Parts: sequence; C-alpha cells; structure tokens
Amino acid sequence: MSHNKYFMVSTLERGLKILELLVEKQRLSVSEVARHFGIQRSAAHRFLSTLKEMAYVDQDDTSRYVLTSRLSHLAGGRVPSLSIRRTARPFLQELADITHETVNLGHWTGKTIAYMDQIHSDEMLRADLSVGNQIPAYCSALGKAVLAFIPKSELEKFFNTIPLKPLTSNSMTSREAITEELKTIRNRGYSIDNEELGLGIRAIAVPILLKDDYPSYAVSIAGPTFRMTDGKISRLKDELVRVGRELQEELS
Repeated sequence: MSHNKYFMVSTLERGLKILELLVEKQRLSVSEVARHFGIQRSAAHRFLSTLKEMAYVDQDDTSRYVLTSRLSHLAGGRVPSLSIRRTARPFLQELADITHETVNLGHWTGKTIAYMDQIHSDEMLRADLSVGNQIPAYCSALGKAVLAFIPKSELEKFFNTIPLKPLTSNSMTSREAITEELKTIRNRGYSIDNEELGLGIRAIAVPILLKDDYPSYAVSIAGPTFRMTDGKISRLKDELVRVGRELQEELS
C-alpha cells in the first residue's frame, strides 16, 4: 500500500466521484449510480441520500437525482464580505435616502441571517440591530426572503435542524404555514416581517441572487409599525425590488 493510498478515504472518494458523474450526466437514478460504480443499490441510495441531506443534490419529478446550485456556489467561492459591503453601500444609501428608514444588508449563513451592514434611519424612533448580530431566518424579513429561494433540499434540512421557536406572539412556528408564505414570497419577489422578530417593528426585504440564482444575501427596510404601514410598504416595495435588482446585477 502506497503512502498516498493509506490516507485515501474510500467513502469520501466515492461521494465525490458520484458528484463528478452527475456533472457529466446531469441526472441519475439510484440504479444507474449503482450500476456505474458496481455497488449495491442500497449503498448507492445511501450516498445519494447523504448528498441530498447536505443539499448538494435534489430529486426531480421522476425521482432521479440532479445537482443543486450549492456545488457551483461552493466552487465559485464567496465574494469577500468587505468587497460585498463596499459594493452594496451606495445601494443601501439610496434606499435610506428614499425611505428615511433603517436599511440592512444580511448574509445567509446556512442557518441564520448575519447583519453585514446597516444604514440607520435619521428618525428618532428607528429599528436598529448591530452589524454582526445573527437573527433567525424563519421570522425575519431578511431570512424569509432567503428561505423562499434556496433549493428545496436545503429548505428541508433547515426545517429539520432549526427549532421554530416564537420570538413574539406574531412569529410563525408552523412549518406548513411558513412553507405557504415562502411560496407567496417567491411569487411576488419580496418578504414582509409583521412584528415577528420584535414587537413594534415591521420590515420588507428582497433576496440578492448571485451564482446560479442562489440567495446569498438580502436587503431589508425596517421601521416602527406606526410608520411602516401597509400603505407605506406598498409604496416602498417597488423601490426595494428595483434597487435589489440593480445591486444583484452589480455583484453578478
């Protein structure tokens, strides 16, 4: 046995080779993977199920396995956070000048939303959370904007690993109710936090889709409920969607 072979992990090697095969073939069944590698169908199923659990693959309508955007997202790497903040800052400032409310840039960590940058409202009463803070995704505008656009397998993993605890009386803790709202968000392109993260605060957010339409970031406008009325949110949504798309194009 050579020195190099000694350090080979056969299961890791097989998993990576399955990913390589999927890149080549685009979609594969369990039987096709088993036949290609000369392994038992049950073993092929375990490999594919693990990759699905990790959100690297998903299943199509015929139950065949396909790659998600996660692999290319990983391969492409992330734009360094400093560069993201520098690029996004003028867009955040534009929204702050238009809305006079607090504008936030959030980063999806895979479990939570981390505040990357923020421009404070010039009003005395405002919604502020310090840069670096992390907040739950399921009950925040930034988080729901992201969850609505991640791959289904990644969303499934999120629900299976993150406890849905209420932060306020308005927080949604039903997986079914959150899933329905995410469908609505995906269709209309923006999310709303109705005092779900904190009482007295409402927010609206849009995802920033980068490589392969993966929602790595999101931008929100947040303020006290007495200013963030339904009417104001209705007026702000078009500006937020427009600026979000312009930032997305700049980062792509």
